[in-house]
Amino acid sequence: MLGHNKVFDDVLELKPVVWINPKKKQSSIALEETELKYEDILDAESRLKRFSPLIRKLFPETGDGIIESELIEIPSMKNEIEMRHNKKVNGRLFLKCDSHLKIAGSIKARGGIYEVLKHVF
Repeated sequence: MLGHNKVFDDVLELKPVVWINPKKKQSSIALEETELKYEDILDAESRLKRFSPLIRKLFPETGDGIIESELIEIPSMKNEIEMRHNKKVNGRLFLKCDSHLKIAGSIKARGGIYEVLKHVF
């Protein structure tokens, strides 16, 4: 076993683990330090909408030309969490199905498609 890191040892022994990033920062501080700004998000959204007719033509399985993952409710998972932890979970639990993204297959691949559109067009 990896004696130098208890978290990895516990993972290898299939024990439950919690890892909290020691470099974690408050979001207000992290947002000030990042180069990404809200305007960048709006620009990306605009670009994806602008290219949706092309994506729709090349990949009709996207329907509207937007590569977006489905959000599905997972009540069985919520029930399992409540049972295992003997605690009520308020609200509803959802799964964002990035693994089922049309043409991309992952959120990372969708980012790659976006990068191609950004640099080529």
